[in-house]
Amino acid sequence: MPKIKTSIRKQDVVPAFVPKLEKLGITLDTKKFQEGFLASFRGKVCLYCRSKEDDEDEFGAFVHHKRSGIWIHYFCLLLASGLVQRCKDADCDKAQSPKSLYGFYIKDIIDEFKRGAKLKCTFCFKHGANIGCNIAHCKAKVHFSCGRDRHMLFQYFGGFKSFCKKHRPTQPQLLPSKIKNASCCMCFEIFDSLNNNISLMSPCCKETYFHHECVQKQALSSGLFFFRCPACNNKDEYTNEMFRMGIYIPNRDALWETPEAFSDLLENHFQCDVTECQCKHGRKHHSSKTLWEIVVCLFCGSSGSHVACSTLKNANAPFVCDICVEVHGQSGVRKKLLSMGFHANQLILDDCKIDSLKEIDTNRQNSSRKILKRKLVDESLEKSNCVNSDDIGYKLRRLK
Repeated sequence: MPKIKTSIRKQDVVPAFVPKLEKLGITLDTKKFQEGFLASFRGKVCLYCRSKEDDEDEFGAFVHHKRSGIWIHYFCLLLASGLVQRCKDADCDKAQSPKSLYGFYIKDIIDEFKRGAKLKCTFCFKHGANIGCNIAHCKAKVHFSCGRDRHMLFQYFGGFKSFCKKHRPTQPQLLPSKIKNASCCMCFEIFDSLNNNISLMSPCCKETYFHHECVQKQALSSGLFFFRCPACNNKDEYTNEMFRMGIYIPNRDALWETPEAFSDLLENHFQCDVTECQCKHGRKHHSSKTLWEIVVCLFCGSSGSHVACSTLKNANAPFVCDICVEVHGQSGVRKKLLSMGFHANQLILDDCKIDSLKEIDTNRQNSSRKILKRKLVDESLEKSNCVNSDDIGYKLRRLK
């Protein structure tokens, strides 16, 4: 029987990625390999696990190698059983170079893809399962996404070993009498049951337990430099045990130590938040030294208003949002403003502010600011139980 040729002519293959691979000295011999690579090349699909998930916490960074065109998850790259980090050039210290990706040669990545394309996943029965259990006699082979969902354990250090649920490292279990009182030291939720799939035990603190998910979030936030036991601040023993139990601890500084960590605190709130903004140009319109200048709440800084929309004299007058008024009360707001150094003549509105503003807002567009202030004082005179005589007399003298 004649042998069937498996190679495909160059013109039959989508020409977009073929020249790129040829420049790297890579050829895809069979249609199966070309179709699998084409899926990753055309769309944002991982070359190894064939998933489109882009969750850095679960899969690591979703990396795109521009020279070859492939997409691949960082964790899929690290945990591939047949992939060896052979790159030793100066360019390999970078995350991405023309011939390598995180220290792995592109040629080696493609060769590992070819190897995995022949293997079926133990769970989904699809090809491309290039992660195997580290126990020699175990035949479990999985995609990273399938193994993670079936409680496989992946170690992110040393040889980046993988273990199926049957052979994964374990920790001593609690006695049944103590399970009722066990709670996570980070989120304080009580465990329904303790097992190695969802719970971890501290190696340095007696009877201290965590959710696996809580420890992983701690590791991603603190990085290797600040990763410590939250109960006793132990570093070495705690770090080694969490590495062994499959926690990914990035080798970097803590997120709160990066330059952009608190950049959002430097962003000022810059829009009018009153119920009915009177500015014709919109809530975000700002014009300095006019009635349409935006001022922010003096207490919380998270709410703003145009000068005209809050009946302020100017931008230097204190503005307090309605939420802070409800929290502190009118008398509390007045006391705080006075304690902050504002003079009494800067406090334009009296204790009837909320009731008075409802009627004032309906006539704001047809009245000048001086008429509005006069109307507010007149209403205060009628409601003498809301203000004291000194405040009323002062307002009358001011408007003359």
